[in-house]
Amino acid sequence: LSFFDAGGVNRINTHYFRQHFLVPISTTNVTAQVRHIIDDGLLLYLNGREIYRYNLPAGVPTAATQAPVSVGNATLLGPFAIFNLTNLVSGTNVLAAEVHQNGAANSDIVMGVELSLEIPGGVLPLPAPSLDARLALVPSGGQFALVWSEPDFALESAPAVSGPWTPVVSPSPVFISPTNAAAFYRLRR
Repeated sequence: LSFFDAGGVNRINTHYFRQHFLVPISTTNVTAQVRHIIDDGLLLYLNGREIYRYNLPAGVPTAATQAPVSVGNATLLGPFAIFNLTNLVSGTNVLAAEVHQNGAANSDIVMGVELSLEIPGGVLPLPAPSLDARLALVPSGGQFALVWSEPDFALESAPAVSGPWTPVVSPSPVFISPTNAAAFYRLRR
């Protein structure tokens, strides 16, 4: 990131970021948390609505809005609960962040944000049917769900790509916990 505009004259006070992410489940029972490492101020928006503010004054910010306190050495903070998250939609969502500096001579900027969503008891949607088998990996709390919609296909697993492959005796979805051990999955007709 540059501290100055393309002409090298005007100092940039605020940097803007956007990230699209997919939510495969429609529900209102969502628990959200944010962790961050920020120098100096942060404002987060979900689908255009403010959901979290750190080290910024109240009110509608502009590109010139300054963080009121300088962060010396940015450290990881959180998790912080986000309450009343009502604008999360099934499908594509947009998380936008703006990071504000403190003072015209600030010599650093740091931005790292993690948004965690927990959707308890949700029903995972199946991918659209197709002639080819499609296997989707969907985060679900502290686990992952392997999801497929083609009933003519069965899930198999192996410790290596070369096999040996064994059937997973379960219909879609199959929940797996992250481990340090390698595991490979495929659909077979």
